[in-house]
This record gives sequence, C-alpha cells and structure tokens, in this order.
Amino acid sequence: MQQNPNNKIREALFSAFSCTNDQYFTLSVPSATIDIKSSGSFLPLKAPAAKDELNEIRINEAMLVDSILPVEKISPSPTKKSVLRSYVSALDMLVPRQTNIPTTDPVLGPVDSSKSKYEQAMKFLQSKDPTVAPERPKPSDRDLHRAKQRAQEQGIQSFAIDKYVQKQAAWSEARAKWDYLRSQALETRDAGSRSAMVESMRQTELKRAQAEIHERWMDWVVNGDKFRVDYCFAVVDRDSIMARVENAKQAARDALLTNNDGDEFARVSLDPENWAQECQNRAIGWTARSDNSTTYSLENPEVWKKISCNIKSNLDAPIMDTSNLSFNDLIASCAVVTTFSAMLVTINRPWLHSEMFQDVEVDVPGDVVLSPGTTRTKDLLEIEALKDRDFGRFPAYPSAFVVAADIMLKFKHPRFSGQDMVNTVTTENIRVTYGPWEFTSGNDQSTQKIDIEEGSLRISLQAPQIIGWISDILPQLPRAEDEKTTFSYAYPS
Repeated sequence: MQQNPNNKIREALFSAFSCTNDQYFTLSVPSATIDIKSSGSFLPLKAPAAKDELNEIRINEAMLVDSILPVEKISPSPTKKSVLRSYVSALDMLVPRQTNIPTTDPVLGPVDSSKSKYEQAMKFLQSKDPTVAPERPKPSDRDLHRAKQRAQEQGIQSFAIDKYVQKQAAWSEARAKWDYLRSQALETRDAGSRSAMVESMRQTELKRAQAEIHERWMDWVVNGDKFRVDYCFAVVDRDSIMARVENAKQAARDALLTNNDGDEFARVSLDPENWAQECQNRAIGWTARSDNSTTYSLENPEVWKKISCNIKSNLDAPIMDTSNLSFNDLIASCAVVTTFSAMLVTINRPWLHSEMFQDVEVDVPGDVVLSPGTTRTKDLLEIEALKDRDFGRFPAYPSAFVVAADIMLKFKHPRFSGQDMVNTVTTENIRVTYGPWEFTSGNDQSTQKIDIEEGSLRISLQAPQIIGWISDILPQLPRAEDEKTTFSYAYPS
C-alpha cells in the first residue's frame, strides 16, 4: 500500500504556509476548480471592467469565501453555514460580562464575592461623599430639591460621580483657556506682527494656562477619584458594549451585496487583488507549454511557491497480472511525486469585527456554546476518530485559501511500466481522485495531459484549483470558569 497522499500534501502545504496559534489548516478533498475564463465568475471580458461586471465579480468572490470550513484537517467540502449569517447570529448572543471580582479598594473594604462587577461599580458610583452629613429621615421631594440646590451652591456634593463631574468641568475650562491662548499665539506668529514685549506676555500667559491645566488635572485625578470613576462607569455603562455590538451589525449590513436571486453576501477584498488573473496566466502558460511553445511566460514568483511532495509505495506482494487491475488499483500501489505552484489568497472582511469576541468585557449566556476556543479546538483536531464533535455555533471562519496551479503527478509502479499504466488509463472511462486532485481517465488534451517520462506515468492538469483553507479560531465563549474567577482589577489608590 501507499502512504496517505492527503496527509503528505497537507503537511507540505502547512510547511509552506504556516498558521498562527489561533488558526488551523484544512485540506480540501476534492479540490474546487476555479473559473478563470474571461467574462467568467472572477474575470471581466476585458479591462477595465464595466460597473455591472465588477459588481458581479465582487458578489462571486463573496460567495466563494462565505462558507465556514469544518474544523477538520481534511474535509470533503465546506459546510453550508454562512460566515455572514453565523457572525451576525454570534453578535446577537454577546452580552456584557457579569464577572465576579475581588476588590482591593481600601475605602470600600471587602466586597461580597457573589456581587457582580456591575453591582460593585454601581455601589461605588452611588456612594455618598464623606463630607456629606449623615442622612436624616426622608424629606419631601420639595425639601429635597431645595436642599440639593443649597448644597450645590455651597460646593457640597451628594455622590461620588458629582464631584467627578465638577472636577472634569474645571479641567475642561482650563483646557479651553489654554487652547484659546495657543490659537491666538499661532495667529499672531503667522501674521508676523508681534513685538518682543507682546511675545513675552503671550508666553507668560501660556505657561500660566498650562500650569492651571496641570493643577486641574491633578485635582480631578486625586479629589475627583478620576480613574476609579472611569473604570466603574465603563462597567455600569452596559449600553456602550451593546452599542458596539449594534455598530458591528450595522457594518455588516452596510457591506451587503445582492445577487440576481436576491441572496445577500457581504463584500470581501482578496489579496492579491489580481489573484484570478494570476490563475488565468498560469492556465494559459500550461496550454502554451503543452503545445510545445516556449514563447509564453508569465511567471510571478512573488505570489507563487513551488511545492513538491514524495509519496512512497509500500507494496508488499507484487502483482504480476495486469488484466484484472483497474487504474485506481495501479496508482494505489505507486510511488508518487506531485509538484505544483501554490498561491495564498488572504480574505479581508472589514465588516467582521473579530475584536468583539476578544473583549474580556463580553460573554455569552452559559447555555450557549459559541466556540470551544483555540486550545480545545486544536485538541479535537488531533482526534480524527472522534465523531459528532461540538465546535459551537461560530467556532472559526476562513481567513485565507490556497490555490494550486501547474499541477504535475508522476506515478511509478514497482512492477508495471509507464506504458502499461497509460494503456489502462486511456481504455477506462472513469473519474479518478488522488489526494485533492480529480482527473478523468481519458486523455483530454485541453484540460489535462497524460504521457510517459522516465518510465513513469505523468499527468498534468491545466485548471487552477483551491486545495486548502486557513481558518481563524475564535476565543472560548462562554468564558472558562477559572478565567472568570481569576480576573481582577486593582482600583487606583
């Protein structure tokens, strides 16, 4: 028997296009042939493309990369799950995180660990200023309003947030004064009408204004408890997190394109931008070489990498009779050398705000599994025999794909000659799959070429094909329990 060609080809591609820790590589078996005809799915009839043509190409590119890949090393095809729909659905599941945290605040003292971060923050923001007298029996609303007015006139604040606002306003006023003086100084300098005395006075005023800004800032930080209030308010302002979620949804809606059937896909940009033209150039070059022409060359080594993979044969019992052997039987016992050029095409989705899922302030309800996270996903990838693995509703999404071109397969049997194999492959009428490649047993010179080289059967394929995908793994959601309990924030003293 033979080494597994899928594993060997995947290893070669994985070495050529390494993944980061939060990515995984999937070999697509069988590969997907790319339409590289002019006026086809990805190329206009002629450049520059007409507006309608360009819009159609963008829709086709969005459709091409909209399917989520199974979390597997080798997959027969993408899933039917849409990246766009899964992403928007995942955004709907995000909620502000209710993490229980300890506090090291010396003023508030120990806080019940059962209280959420939201409750702790609200308790501080609604706490009374120590300068306020102890509460008396509840007054009427009219008396309360008058007392509040008198307290404000005397500079007495009711809550911690009121003092913060007062100090912020004082700093903003000092900042506005400095901005005005600086603007005046710049206008005077540009006009060129300034004396040494005026310049000296201007500089003195600027220094005073700058000193006042610093004083107001320090007053805000120390007496207004700026950093603690900022942190607590960020926790309490739950709407700010949900507003970011809504903004992310709106960005996806703004990127929508609609095809002729009324289906919606989100716009993407592929890098290199001329990836389809590169594929067409390779196909044209293959045809020119097959016609024994040496005048056509459109090599671009900047985007293509040469990949070579040797697959050894381990034939234990040599077979002497070829009469009962199919072509598939023959190639299964061959030593194979496959070479091809590979191009990595990166998928950019400006509307997909992946940072939303990285934010420690967001989570999902405990009964929703969005993603098992990087560590768990990588562990499950290694358990090939495990079935029905639960990877959640949005565990990953494709961020790049690999295109193969100039595909060459050389089959050498330990017993049979290349001519014997040619005779077999040209007499049968079957479709053959080897690794990610598919080809017919007939010798269709327009799309493939079958010949003999140094006693080996050689098959070359004309059409560029997508043979692999790289996917980005989302962080674990819901968050791990140990992450929730160990997360803490030390309030500034």
